Amino acid sequence: MARAPGSTTASGEVPSDLPAGIASAVGAYDPIGHVVIAVVPNATKLETWAWTGTKWTSLAPGPPLRATPQVATDWRQQRVVLFGGFVEGACGPCAHTLADTWTWDGSAWQQITPTIPSLTGAAVAFDPTRGRVQLFGGVGLLGAILDQFWEYDGTRPRWRTPLITRCCSEAW
Repeated sequence: MARAPGSTTASGEVPSDLPAGIASAVGAYDPIGHVVIAVVPNATKLETWAWTGTKWTSLAPGPPLRATPQVATDWRQQRVVLFGGFVEGACGPCAHTLADTWTWDGSAWQQITPTIPSLTGAAVAFDPTRGRVQLFGGVGLLGAILDQFWEYDGTRPRWRTPLITRCCSEAW
């Protein structure tokens, strides 16, 4: 049986306090608490768990329930940033994508508004040169494949599309 990354102790044992649903979790490093924050779905909500390297600890409740949100550490602002995901619709296989953004400050989640168009499955990472969380691509409404680029600098509660230019002398 495959184990979730980081879910074993140094001796290779599975901890007895492993959260239910950890296989569907997303996570990022919390620079304030010096732990890995896992956002774990259960039947009705997201739960926030901390992994110290030897044990799991349940923390504050997470943002509303969703699948496949994007998560990254904002090293400049010392926050974990969670964006989007999707919620299954009443019709079963249909789903709607989410457009909300949440930040974890080491003790609680805070919703940031306004945000960007709803999407899921984007690539997200922190750019240390620009000091921003950057998000690219994903799947939007009605399954549209997106090629949009967004960034969040943490100083203003919004995402923005940066000005990207290409110089004619560079080969692309």
